[in-house]
Amino acid sequence: MEQDRPAKLKIGKEHIMTTQHPRMQNSLGDILENRYSARSFLPIVLPRTQIEHLLEAAALAPSWCNTQPWRAYVACGPMLQRISKDLIVAARDRVDVPDIPFVSEYPKPYDCRKQAADAVLREARGLDTTDYRGQIEAVRSNWLFFNAPQALFLTVPKSFGPYALLDLGCFLQSFLLACVAEGLAACPQASLARYPKAIRSHLPIDTDESLVCGVSFGLPDPAAGANRCRTGRAGADEFANFYDQ
Repeated sequence: MEQDRPAKLKIGKEHIMTTQHPRMQNSLGDILENRYSARSFLPIVLPRTQIEHLLEAAALAPSWCNTQPWRAYVACGPMLQRISKDLIVAARDRVDVPDIPFVSEYPKPYDCRKQAADAVLREARGLDTTDYRGQIEAVRSNWLFFNAPQALFLTVPKSFGPYALLDLGCFLQSFLLACVAEGLAACPQASLARYPKAIRSHLPIDTDESLVCGVSFGLPDPAAGANRCRTGRAGADEFANFYDQ
C-alpha cells in the first residue's frame, strides 16, 4: 500500500526514517532507495539455501575479464560467536593491523559527510556526544555483528592489486541489493576487517588474500532506533562533470 512506503530520500541531508521499508521491492529504484545499513537484527537464522541464493545473485556482478576475484566466508551459530569473542579481545588489546590500511583522516568535503552521518546515527540511537559509555557500546556492537545470527567475510587475492577491490565493490553492492529484494537488510563493515588475525584463527583465509570487509545480514529489528538512521547523498552536481566540446 502506498501509505506504507517510506518517504523519499532527501538528497544531501541526513534524517531519521519513521517507517520501515516494505518487505518486497518492485523496482530497482525502490531497492536502491530502500537499502540502508542495518545495525540491529532479529535472532532468526536464515536457511543456507537462502544465503546461497543471495551469494549467487551477487556473483552476477561484473569483474575484470570475468576473473570473479571475490571469496566469501560465511559464519553463523557457534562459529560466529567465537569470532565475535576474539574480535572484542583484539579490539581491546589492539594487537593487529588490517590487511588494507584504514583511512586515518578525511579532507573536506568528505570529513563533513562523515561527521553528518555520525551525528544522525547518534541521534537515531538516542545518544549524545557526552554519553561516552553509550558510544563505546555502539562501537562494540560492530564486533557483535549487531546481533545478526550470520555474517560473511569478503576477500580478494593480494596480488591482483586495486582493481580487484573495484570488482569486489560490485559484488558487495549486488549482495546488499539482493538482501533488500528479499526483504532482508545488511551492514557492510570495514570494522570486521580491522583485526584479521582474529578472523583467520577461525576461518581458512590464506595470508595471500586481503580481508577487505565483513557483512552482517539478516532480518532487521524494526524496533531498533539505529535502523531508522538514513544518510543523505550528494547530488550529481557535486560530483559529476560534463563536457560536450
